[in-house]
Amino acid sequence: MTAIELVNDLIIPLGLADKISFGIRQMDENHVAQLPVIDQKKFLGLVFEDDLLTAEDEDLPIESLAPSLKRFSINQHEHFYNALRMMSENHLGLVPVTDSTGFYLGSVMQEDLVEKTAEILSVQNPGGIIILHVSESNFSLAEISRLVESNDVKILSVGVVSLPGSQNLQVTLKLNKINIEPVIQTFYRFEYDIVTYFGENEKDEELLRERYESLMQYLNI
Repeated sequence: MTAIELVNDLIIPLGLADKISFGIRQMDENHVAQLPVIDQKKFLGLVFEDDLLTAEDEDLPIESLAPSLKRFSINQHEHFYNALRMMSENHLGLVPVTDSTGFYLGSVMQEDLVEKTAEILSVQNPGGIIILHVSESNFSLAEISRLVESNDVKILSVGVVSLPGSQNLQVTLKLNKINIEPVIQTFYRFEYDIVTYFGENEKDEELLRERYESLMQYLNI
């Protein structure tokens, strides 16, 4: 899915002649900390809430803040993952989208990106979760898939993260079944390092709760 497919046109960009006080009100009304600034539809950059609030005079035009505008934007044909990366790296609530000539087309909002990412990762689908640590040299998604599917279970989504200061990868598997005990036993049999897992196969509710809390910590929720 490309950025243009997630564009939200409800965010009205600021013009150079708009007053700083108007920009502050727009941010308050839209619950954002950045707004795009354009000139004759040409995207100039993002203005940040801190720059508006620390301005000497709220009656000054946005043009007075031109040197502080940040040129964060993506092309309409880029994958929306690029918007997610830019948003994460720069702590943005929205990412402006432009065409090949630099004209502003709209913005991708944080909540829309989260919703689409959750959909792709099958977050809302019921199923168990297993987190493995696998060395980079031994990592084979085909092998992991084969072991999972040997138990008549399918992988709905996979997340792979490099562990800092280590040659290991953290592999998060979302499966299509809640009872994942057969898959767990298969991974143990093939000597995989299972960090934690979450599924309704546990009879001990306290142990289940502990595993869930551990999972949330790994996912930084």
